Formats: sequence, structure tokens, C-alpha cells
Amino acid sequence: MNQRQRLQTLGELAVLVASVCGCALFLGKLIPQAVGWDFPQYFLAVRLPVWTRHNYDEFLHNAHALLTPVGVSYVPPYVRPAIFSLPLWTIMWLPYWTAFQVWAGIQGIAYVVTVWLLKRRLHFIPPLLVGMGIFIPATHGIVNGQDAATVALLCVIGFLLLERGRGTLAGLAFGLCMYKFHLFGLLPLFLILRKQRQALWSFLVTGIVVAVVSLCLQSPSEYLDMVVRSPKLGLGFSIRSIVGLRGVAATLQMPALYWMSAAVIAGATIYAIPRLPFDRAFCAMLLGSLLCAYHVTWYDYSIAVFPLLFLLSSPGWTGRSVSFVMLFYPAIWFGNRVVVMCSFILLAWMVLIWPVVVEVALARPTPDAAEAANSAA
Repeated sequence: MNQRQRLQTLGELAVLVASVCGCALFLGKLIPQAVGWDFPQYFLAVRLPVWTRHNYDEFLHNAHALLTPVGVSYVPPYVRPAIFSLPLWTIMWLPYWTAFQVWAGIQGIAYVVTVWLLKRRLHFIPPLLVGMGIFIPATHGIVNGQDAATVALLCVIGFLLLERGRGTLAGLAFGLCMYKFHLFGLLPLFLILRKQRQALWSFLVTGIVVAVVSLCLQSPSEYLDMVVRSPKLGLGFSIRSIVGLRGVAATLQMPALYWMSAAVIAGATIYAIPRLPFDRAFCAMLLGSLLCAYHVTWYDYSIAVFPLLFLLSSPGWTGRSVSFVMLFYPAIWFGNRVVVMCSFILLAWMVLIWPVVVEVALARPTPDAAEAANSAA
């Protein structure tokens, strides 16, 4: 790389960083009540460790005693596997707002690295970097104090390692994605159907270690109780706010629709995975998993930055148009527009699996062709 190329690379990276930081700061000023909204769960995971929360009412009392002096009144539940609270000890000993700034910085860096890795893999045009800060699930999630950007980075690293034949390391990265296990329901099937045995074994071993250590730190009954109670503990949460098939079914007041549509999409994705190119199959798996997830919120779609940028970099105006709207039209992510959001996500998923649909349609004999074949026989 010569000096001119090096300067160009640094300039593009600076544009990306400025875009993400600028949009995050703007959102923080525009919606000040959202700043750090979900952060207390991570702060309290260290100050009041999950393995000491035998009485949740007592925990809430102690949590409010810690947070009230810093002007925080909301205590969201911590429902991650307990093992993932251990790394938080590296920063959560800091004063509350200092810890939040460090946490937000880590999430911002994770998102920047994710986009940069995807740029190098997908080779999309540099001007798109200017708008990557507008992708609301990632940028607003950072302001909100969420952690989905880190999971998106692990997911992309896992894919890139898998693509390069580093199965063991890829499985380890995917195993760490069990931090949000409910968003990767189709991932094990992807590894099985694409015959990634080394990655599958590494993924399973990592998942078992995560589960065993977490259950040693927090009893299964206490964890399950927290998971069951979390919708009631999450302020402002309702099933209709779930950005997936379950949220659409609740909005339409047709609960059975979730199970039927999830079965269809999961089945179609499973059928398409071994028949699509490797990268396209991975992207279809991610969107299929998000759509079918029992619980998925808007910030979880930080993980969708890969499939959306993949579509934006691929031929076909339909996929490009859908991904462009979801990446660079912030209004679609605001307000209670679950049906609209899911319609775009579903359309993006359909574009990803469309080659298989066309292949099946072309392989199916027409009535005239079938009659000619029978006559020849």
C-alpha cells in the first residue's frame, strides 16, 4: 500500500468515525431521555452481581439506592447468561456516567470495526460510509446503552473466519454470540447444512462452557424466573413492540400467525441454506433468525447490517432499494411501525432466497413438458 492509498484509507475511516460519532451525539441531544436508558443492567451486574440476587425485591431496593443519587430511576433486568457479566468488572467499577461513556465508546468502536470489515469484504463504494451513522439500530442502540454492536462484530468476525477455513476460531466467535442466543436460532442448522463440522464442534463446546459456567454462577430457577419476569420489568415493553413475526401477529391480534409464519420462514431458510452461495446463505440465515425470534427489538437489528450491506452491494434494484431504505431512512425505525419494519425485513429476506425460488420454479416441469415426457416414455 503506497502513501496515497494509505491516506485514502485513513480518510475513509475518519469519515466513518465522524458519521457514527456525529449521529450518536445528535440522537443524544434529540432524545435526551434515551441516553443510557438500558445501561443500568450492565452497571448493576457488577455492583450487585447476578449470583447474589436471590430476592429480586431486595435487589431492586439496593439498585435504586445506588442509582437514585446519579439521577437514574429505571432498572432494566439483566437476562444475559451470567458468565458474560464477568468481563464487565473491567469498567463497571468506574463512576456511573464515566462507565457509561466508556461502555458507549466500546460499542461505537465495535460498530465502526464491523462496518470497516464489511467494506473490505463487500467492496461497497466509500460514499456510503458517510451514512452508516444513520443506521438507527446500531447508532441509537449505542446512545441507549445497549450491547448489540458487539454481538454484530462477533457475528461478522465468525463469518469471515469461517469463509477463510478457520473453523475452530469461527465456532468460538459464534459461541460468544450466545450472549444473545435468542437471535441465532438458525445458526447451528447453517453450520450443519453447510457441513462446517469443525466450526460446529467449536460452537457447541463454547456454548456448553457458557451454559455450565453461567448455571454455576446463577441457579437455573433464578435465571428462568428472571427471563419470565423480564417483559413485566422492562418499562414500556409490549409484545406489539417486538420487531419480528411475533410482534406482527400481536399487532394483528392473530397469535397463531406467529407460529405458522415462523415455521414457513424457518423451513424456507433451511431449504435455501445449502443451495445458495455461502455468503448469501449466511445473510438469509441471519434475517430468518431475527424474523422468527421469540423476542427481538429494534436495536437487535444491528446484526442485520451485514445482510443489508450485502444486498446493497449486490446486483438487483429491489434488494438495493430495500436495504437503502432500512440503512439510510431513520424514520422507519421510529414509532410503533412494527408491521412496516417487518414488511421491509421480510422483503429483504425474500430477495436473499429468491435464487432458490427461481431455481425451483425452473426445475418444475410445465404440464406440456410433463405430457411430452410421458409420451416419450
